[in-house]
Amino acid sequence: MDNLAESLDAFLYQDIAVEAASERFVIDNDKKAVWAINMINQSQKAIEDTKALAEYRIKKTNEWLSQETQRNQKEIDFFLAMLRPYAESKLIGKSKMVKLPNGNIQFKSQSPVLYVGMDKADANNLKLLEYVKKSAPDYLKIKESVEWGEFKKALKITDEGRVITSDGEVLDFMRGEIRPDAISVKERKNDEKC
Repeated sequence: MDNLAESLDAFLYQDIAVEAASERFVIDNDKKAVWAINMINQSQKAIEDTKALAEYRIKKTNEWLSQETQRNQKEIDFFLAMLRPYAESKLIGKSKMVKLPNGNIQFKSQSPVLYVGMDKADANNLKLLEYVKKSAPDYLKIKESVEWGEFKKALKITDEGRVITSDGEVLDFMRGEIRPDAISVKERKNDEKC
């Protein structure tokens, strides 16, 4: 169906396509505007199709990567578990390393893992945050930030790009750029009426 529609459009708008290839092309009537919208719609669909294919391939590639990583990690874990007793028996004094011709087996101290309920403890855990607020406020991290969306609404931009606050102060450290309204085209579906 799409090929038929594209074929018909190519026939109907062939004169416009030839004219558009020239440098003096101007959209000055409905037929040319309809043609331009068709071109935009085709490009937007191509973008959507390209994204869909890329997302599918990325998803499949990530699944493959995860599967291969898990398979290899299981093998690594298996051999590390087998090496541990041997390496522990070969440790001499305070050394935490066994040197072999093709590699070293090294033991490193690890910090303990802490849990709050069934979840691993981290800075975003609400129960931990409540406790620290009450009992150990010196360990609280307070992050300051600007309410940018609200502050931006209070600013005015002059034609020269100067930024002025609501009380008239000129912000020399900022500049602004007034941009024209954005233009876009949304494809009209067959069931929508003009």
